[in-house]
Amino acid sequence: MFCRFGRRGSSIIVSLLSRDFSSNARSGRKPKQSPEQQQQLRRSLLIDRRKHLKQSSHLTSVATTVSSHSRGKLHPSKEQQEKDGAVKDEMDCQSESTEDCSAPSAEEDDVFLPPGSVSSAGLRRLPCSNIFVGVTSSPAHIEHAEFVKSSVNVQDCPKGGLPEFAFVGRSNVGKSSLINTLVCRRQLAKTSKTPGKTQVINHFIIDKSWYLVDLPGYGFARAPSSIRVSWDSFTRDYFLKRQTLVCVLLLVDASVQPKKSDAEYADWLASNKVPYTLVFTKCDKRRSRNKNAAQNNVFEFLKLLKDEDVKKIPPWVMTSCVNRQGTNELLLHLAHLRDHWKKRSSFALPMSDVSE
Repeated sequence: MFCRFGRRGSSIIVSLLSRDFSSNARSGRKPKQSPEQQQQLRRSLLIDRRKHLKQSSHLTSVATTVSSHSRGKLHPSKEQQEKDGAVKDEMDCQSESTEDCSAPSAEEDDVFLPPGSVSSAGLRRLPCSNIFVGVTSSPAHIEHAEFVKSSVNVQDCPKGGLPEFAFVGRSNVGKSSLINTLVCRRQLAKTSKTPGKTQVINHFIIDKSWYLVDLPGYGFARAPSSIRVSWDSFTRDYFLKRQTLVCVLLLVDASVQPKKSDAEYADWLASNKVPYTLVFTKCDKRRSRNKNAAQNNVFEFLKLLKDEDVKKIPPWVMTSCVNRQGTNELLLHLAHLRDHWKKRSSFALPMSDVSE
């Protein structure tokens, strides 16, 4: 039955259609379609699905790129962190090797050639120093070290005529620590955080062929002024009277600004024609954010020496007891000096030293 007029007819049609669709949905039946309609529906669904997949994949790739880019900046992956860290360490190592341990181009008067050499031809310059070296007959390494004795004056020092290298410097500059580092022994020379621990002349025999000598420090020390004056007296007496003394190793703390007392001590050695080498210690320490602070302090000290009218810059080397920087270079320098000491034709020991 069908009514063509009014709202009542429309409502009846809508109700009949909705009832038919709801009954088909409940029963699982689908409305009948022609084969052409079904094929056209499949094509449209396939086209819509392809468009949807294409758009979703594009949006996903864009979102992934943006997300990974932002995470790489804010939260880099562990592999990226290790890669960046390795590159940074390599760059730091290269910068330190080229800046911290490379000596600037010096004038001919500022470099030190092995005794007996007239030019640097065939020689190589040691890093972190102004010292040129070549081939040595004396070994540049230490196999055995032993404490011999302590002396309170030059007369009590060991006899026998073996060459000696004396360590001197301000109190707490690291003399004993450097000796222990050179001989690869922890407690050969007694170390202490209290300045002025060394109060006598300590002899250590090296490979039964030469001596390292630990001398009392100068400058600040927790001892009466009269005792400090006596230390200074017998150490300078040792420098002037000890005939087997090959070289004085004047230790200077490179982690602090240059001290005038160190420059005055170097000037005294030069004025009295006592051979000496500047050994800058604690070059690994940084008391400021400047990674080249130790190198800058070294060059400022060398400038201070020139201001003190030191005619020629002595041999110098930068060292560290923490990372062993400069220790092998220093041993090679001492080997050259021992070679020259043995070859000196004018050298003659007093008969008393030889007989004893």
